[in-house]
Amino acid sequence: QQERLQRDVSVELQLMQRLYAECDTESKLIKGYVQHTGANPFFVILYSEEQLRLICNGPVIVHFDATGSIFRTIQGVRTRMLLYSLILPNPVRGEPPVSIAEMVASRHNTEIVSHMLLCMRLDINRLCRRQVTSGFSDCLVVTDFSWVLIHSVLHELNDALDINSYLTRTYLSLVKGAEWKPCTGVFLCVNHMVHIVARKTTKLVHGDKKIRDAFMHCFVLLQYSGNFKRAMATAANVIRLFGLQNKTPTLRSAKAELADNLTKWNVVQQFDT
Repeated sequence: QQERLQRDVSVELQLMQRLYAECDTESKLIKGYVQHTGANPFFVILYSEEQLRLICNGPVIVHFDATGSIFRTIQGVRTRMLLYSLILPNPVRGEPPVSIAEMVASRHNTEIVSHMLLCMRLDINRLCRRQVTSGFSDCLVVTDFSWVLIHSVLHELNDALDINSYLTRTYLSLVKGAEWKPCTGVFLCVNHMVHIVARKTTKLVHGDKKIRDAFMHCFVLLQYSGNFKRAMATAANVIRLFGLQNKTPTLRSAKAELADNLTKWNVVQQFDT
């Protein structure tokens, strides 16, 4: 508390924004660290020129997520505070990821998250001397299963591309061999997906650990299929194994094939190749 510039958070943020910018004496396009703030809803967008330059030369894979477990509420804001982080894996093994941009906000919706990405995109275009309307076709964004994050990424980094159009474009490219139109790719984090499915499966099988474990092994196998053809074959066998009631030849064949694939499965080897 003794280090605070002002007890009122909004006033303190304005002072910090001015202080950081004035201390940036080098010739830069983007000054300071606190870039944009707002009161209703409360938000503060944080990044520096040095951070944004890390993704100017692409192609890059960035991770985008939000957490609400590290902030207390502040005066005048009754809703939960969330920290949104856009990060790069650290090129040095064993070191923590590198932040590209962050935002603290009191509202979780597409409007506020899109605003963060739009501000970042326009400043990156300025730094990289791109056209204002240029997209991020050399960028892949990994996120969790959040419609707000997915939709915001597609909308602001892909010129208002909606989810249905993105999925259709992806399907036509993977299955029909259509030409892929470059855009920012969106991928769901495997760890997030496994945790979500594990919680849902536990409820569906009423705590039966054997069925839950069997399904989770199959689901993880599906996540690391490697290509669309193998993924479809795995999905079909999962449906046969868990959807048929009687031990038919079709069910036994599906079970044997899944068991064989699980025995051969090696995540490290697949990543290396």
